Amino acid sequence: LISAKEEISRLESEFSAYKIRAHALLQRKDAELSAAQNSDVLKAHEEAIREAEKEVAAALEERDEAIQDLQVAQCRHSEEIEASKM
Repeated sequence: LISAKEEISRLESEFSAYKIRAHALLQRKDAELSAAQNSDVLKAHEEAIREAEKEVAAALEERDEAIQDLQVAQCRHSEEIEASKM
């Protein structure tokens, strides 16, 4: 038969091993949760970048149209000035 002291020692040893495993599992789960949150943040940032790129493309298109309109207006103005000189 196992003495009470040996049984207590065995149980304490098992409990200590359990605490170590539980702590390691908790740390692993915390790391997984952190990675998932970082992934969500990364996805949000990527989406924000895509939206910003769309806005920049639209602004560049508007700029190009404005430049073209300005060139047309300058050409017309030059033609009007030449016509008025005649």
